[in-house]
Amino acid sequence: MLYSKLTGQSVPAEYLQLYNQIYRDKALSLDTFDLKDSSGPLLSKYNLLIFTKAQTVSPTELTDIVNYVLAGGKVIITGNSLSQVELTQRDIDELLTKNKTLGGSYEKAMTQIMHMLAFGDLGKLGHFSYIGETNKTTDFVIADDTFPPLRGFQNTISGLTSYVRVNYGVGANVPAFLSSGGEDRDPAIIESKVGNSRIMYVAFPLENFPSPILALNLIDYYTPCSFK
Repeated sequence: MLYSKLTGQSVPAEYLQLYNQIYRDKALSLDTFDLKDSSGPLLSKYNLLIFTKAQTVSPTELTDIVNYVLAGGKVIITGNSLSQVELTQRDIDELLTKNKTLGGSYEKAMTQIMHMLAFGDLGKLGHFSYIGETNKTTDFVIADDTFPPLRGFQNTISGLTSYVRVNYGVGANVPAFLSSGGEDRDPAIIESKVGNSRIMYVAFPLENFPSPILALNLIDYYTPCSFK
């Protein structure tokens, strides 16, 4: 039995309905639960974690997720999920020190700290870091049409709004970008290998994509099924 996990409040009904139409024997099971109810032993039950609405993550939760990846688990992060790590006392002390020494506002120092913490060690493993959210209307542009989850899609898909801008570094594969015209573009999908595992970042909520097929392709890509 193969498992995947979508963390958040709900799984779009059309995704489950379509998935069940394709795989009637239920070879792959989709479970949902809130991140705060998870733990290292619970996460280890699953082949794949998909984070959909868990924007804030505690240091302990983040450590459990990182250890899950290092043990071979696969992770897909979407939109602003995991983009805010709760502050520890050390972070708060550093925040107060910056506020005094830099002479800036508390809010400015807080922003600096939160950007430093965004995605935490999971972002370091995946070679991506947080810039900020934007509501620009963009086109989804495929840069690598050999990337399995993107096969069969048109090279450009219009009408996406509300996404997260991220930086990416060496070691990250970017098979698709978001473009609002001209040469400016932001990563739409980032994938990085971590040992025998993989981390994928999708810059927008999957339910915002015009077709649920993308979500299904991503699940199938990380949880391949063999049918006889």
